[in-house]
Amino acid sequence: MLSLSSFRFSRITAARAPLYILWVAWTAFIVSASAPASAADSSCTNPQESARSLLDNLMSDSWQPERAWQCLDLPPGTNTAEAINIAKQLKLLLDARGHYVPVASLSLDPSFQNEQGGHRVQPVASFPELVIERAENGQWLWSRSLVQATPDLYEDAFS
Repeated sequence: MLSLSSFRFSRITAARAPLYILWVAWTAFIVSASAPASAADSSCTNPQESARSLLDNLMSDSWQPERAWQCLDLPPGTNTAEAINIAKQLKLLLDARGHYVPVASLSLDPSFQNEQGGHRVQPVASFPELVIERAENGQWLWSRSLVQATPDLYEDAFS
């Protein structure tokens, strides 16, 4: 039977141990960096994924604000810091008003159409500004009008 004590390490092996550890760590880093996107990553491919992008990435146990804004229809020239701030404000606004977005009931169909034939979802009836719509490029995004209204809605709610 083999045991750890039965292995003999030469001085060469012992000298290379730090290099081996470094190589293992570097390989693990490269593999994790090139891993496919997880379910928590934003994809904006359908209404449900767009909603998840914002809400899941701003939960306290999965806090990733740098990903939360990726399904917002941002005006041209919006920088990353502004985008993150808008995403945070929108999530805080939803929480403060007690609006629950029924993410699981939103469509997974990238070609979803509502009863009127539009590519538009209003997930919370009591919050009519809250709209996810399909952009020309096929991505489902929280609407530009919502994004532009968020700072004022936030100010009204928290002032």
